[in-house]
Amino acid sequence: MNMYSKAQAGIINHIVEEIYPSNPGGSLPYHNNTHMLQVCNIAFHCTYGELYDIDEIVLIIATLFHDYRHSGGKLKDSENVEIAISKAVKFCREFKFEKGVDIHIEYLVREVEDAIQCTEFPFIHEPKNLIQKALRDADILYAIMSKDPKVIMEGLRKELNDNRPEEDYINYRTMLEGQKEFFKQMKFYTHVGQSLFDAYGDEYLNILEKYVNQVESLETNTRSEFDKTYGGLKDGPTKDMLWTAYLKGYHTGFTRIE
Repeated sequence: MNMYSKAQAGIINHIVEEIYPSNPGGSLPYHNNTHMLQVCNIAFHCTYGELYDIDEIVLIIATLFHDYRHSGGKLKDSENVEIAISKAVKFCREFKFEKGVDIHIEYLVREVEDAIQCTEFPFIHEPKNLIQKALRDADILYAIMSKDPKVIMEGLRKELNDNRPEEDYINYRTMLEGQKEFFKQMKFYTHVGQSLFDAYGDEYLNILEKYVNQVESLETNTRSEFDKTYGGLKDGPTKDMLWTAYLKGYHTGFTRIE
């Protein structure tokens, strides 16, 4: 945390050590505690040296709470945002800030609320200041900067599939194509955010493509194994159900894919 002051590091440590352990959504596949902490680091990097001290604190609190108690897709995102804002505001009003830190609580609350509001997806709130712009950019860049295909292909995809009917199931290839379209429409609001996307966006798409190709290859091999066992069954709903269960069980081993 070398880029943070002692007071800022104290706020971060308190949230991570005292509040995150009781976050009901802290272990979600995607919108989890790690996501919020990394978004904080990326957003701070996008604004480093450009904000007043109070606004840096706004940014830290907004990023570290922007997906607090996320439903993982069970609720509309507008509801997720309201829940996150409520927890962030409570923190702003109750936390004992270090002596010497110039804090105007009502300003802090208002700016934190407005910043978190900008993360509602689909995006309907245009970022108006650097705090909001940095949070929006960092929220998008999180997966890209992780360079880990599982963040999207296992984490986000699982949250999406857990809350939709089976006929709308998103497979790996569909998820990849959706990410390609999303990347085309991405808009960045900070120079650093745009630079990071320019440097790593295409690389991450290639990482995703490679991962999906590996998964599909494994699925093909798995089908061969399945057919050896169940090939004698007549094609129909029963066989389809068995294949779905067989494949779902096989996917638990995909963490070994590099």
